[in-house]
Amino acid sequence: GSFCKQNHSLRKKKINVLLDTEDLYFIPYYLNSICRILESENIEVILGDTQDDVLTICNILEDIVANGSDGVIIQPTSENETPPKRLVDCFKNLEDNGIPYIMVDNKFGKITSSYVMMDEFEAGRLAAQYLKSLGHQNCCMVCHAGYRDSDQRLAGFMSEFDEEPYLINKPKNMLDEVKRMREIHPEITGI
Repeated sequence: GSFCKQNHSLRKKKINVLLDTEDLYFIPYYLNSICRILESENIEVILGDTQDDVLTICNILEDIVANGSDGVIIQPTSENETPPKRLVDCFKNLEDNGIPYIMVDNKFGKITSSYVMMDEFEAGRLAAQYLKSLGHQNCCMVCHAGYRDSDQRLAGFMSEFDEEPYLINKPKNMLDEVKRMREIHPEITGI
């Protein structure tokens, strides 16, 4: 008789991308970049909405292990310092099943993995240093206080000044708010 063996190299690979789709600030950029790269390599992208919730992530990861995947890209929740045992077990199951994963934008504490994360404090500090190198001493920062990333950038920015810089928080119309701030504080030279 003849036997046919499936050629796995011809099977289209699939990568699960788990993001909090309610985060309208960064997610469109992440998703666009991730999809563009993976699709250019003929890799199927399967999007999962984490809802910034650990239990939702656990459910999705358990489904991924049950259905198989060639890899997972995951944005951890904003509350991530001490992950529950169930979540730790989910990542262990990924490893045991040979499913690689990488975390983006953040990482779960106590879960050893590869991750890609910007040093937000350093980014803010470098931005302030650059403005100061151009001679600006009275600066203003436009930010979105309350978001971990933005708060860290603000702290880094503020660390470079003797006096607290001016702040525009969550502007509805950035141009109008910047004009208004400049009218109130004409000493501002760098934003």
